Amino acid sequence: ATRMMDAPIQWTFAGAPREVATEVMLSGVAAAGVRVDRVKHVDAEVKCQLLSSVNCLLMPSHATEAAPLVVLEALNHGVVPIVSDRGALREIVDGVGYVCRDLDDYESALRELIDDPALLHDLSQRAQARWAERYTDELFEQRVRDLLCEGGGRSH
Repeated sequence: ATRMMDAPIQWTFAGAPREVATEVMLSGVAAAGVRVDRVKHVDAEVKCQLLSSVNCLLMPSHATEAAPLVVLEALNHGVVPIVSDRGALREIVDGVGYVCRDLDDYESALRELIDDPALLHDLSQRAQARWAERYTDELFEQRVRDLLCEGGGRSH
């Protein structure tokens, strides 16, 4: 975040940090005069408010999560995901956001979206379309029914 201090970005960090390094980084950003909003407790209502008010989700995770729910929720809200190359994130985000390998990739993605509002709008629309095509509750339920029906005809 400190590399992007000159960018016109309103930073909001949501959730309690799990690492001391995150707290140190946030303190450094705030000390540098960058406005940083913190939301430590995120319940369903707060999450919906946050996702309805942001353009991008920056998720530089070091953990390997198969498909973090927050990324899917971001798609539903038309929030452009900028994520690490972990788990199934590449499959989820490809074509509707950015998959990053390092800090330079994150910075490049943010600068591209700041410099090109039309691209941001296009990716936002594509994110919502991706959600509707692949990740709605109805589609999930149908996939589960299909799997159960396939397994029901097999002999054990």
